[in-house]
Amino acid sequence: MSESLPESMKAWVVREERHGDPIDAMKLETVSTPKPRAGEVIIKVKAAGVNFNHVWACWGKPVPVSILHPGEPDHIGGSDASGIVAALGEGVEGWEIGDEVIPHPNQTCGFCAACNGVDTLSRLGQKD
Repeated sequence: MSESLPESMKAWVVREERHGDPIDAMKLETVSTPKPRAGEVIIKVKAAGVNFNHVWACWGKPVPVSILHPGEPDHIGGSDASGIVAALGEGVEGWEIGDEVIPHPNQTCGFCAACNGVDTLSRLGQKD
């Protein structure tokens, strides 16, 4: 389920072949707008920052971006962001299109308890 997403979007992209100083590694590019996979949401970002993890991605440290994103040889920064949920992948619960969100700036496996942490809605006192 999604609102009308554009086919492309602007993004500050780090490509592995440009690893180095952030001024050279990050380039503003037009890229395809992602589609949500199962368990994912797409956020229409209204504001984003660059944190030091993005600088590390520019440097390719501690690992190159191809290891961070297997099959996707680029990295789009913006985990420190705020925006509006624009699309829901299959099986997503607890979120609706139009919800205002601030994503947690953490990259995880998405499966284990150590990565997933606690249920956000429960922490906010909004248990089902």
